Amino acid sequence: MHDFWTRYSFFLLVLLYPIVFFISSTVGGWRTLAALYRTPRDKKRENKPIPVTTIGMRFFSYNGFIYGTADRDGLHLHMHFLTSPFHPPLFIPWTDITAERVKDKIRLNITKAPGISIEIAESHAKTFGITDRFKL
Repeated sequence: MHDFWTRYSFFLLVLLYPIVFFISSTVGGWRTLAALYRTPRDKKRENKPIPVTTIGMRFFSYNGFIYGTADRDGLHLHMHFLTSPFHPPLFIPWTDITAERVKDKIRLNITKAPGISIEIAESHAKTFGITDRFKL
């Protein structure tokens, strides 16, 4: 049995990797947001994207996989390149976002996607100007 895992573990990982990220994009809500807010990866941004270390959507934690930036028009989010086939870049305009403080995080509710919210650490919300924009 040990020989089986040694011999085939790489192939199992290669097979399971896309399945796990497809499921996370579907259940987590990224796929729904992509249908509404997908943006080209090469879109020029005013600010350099920074890694978002604490972020979650529905049942999934995307800690360390998401990079984001904000400008006067909205919030830009994109995933680490290894997950990008199932998580295309997003641009969500501020007009489609409401925000509320929940414990030590800020919850961003997406008005065109009821039931999907993004929870982000307060420190990142400050960096992106979310706390000032929404008076939190």
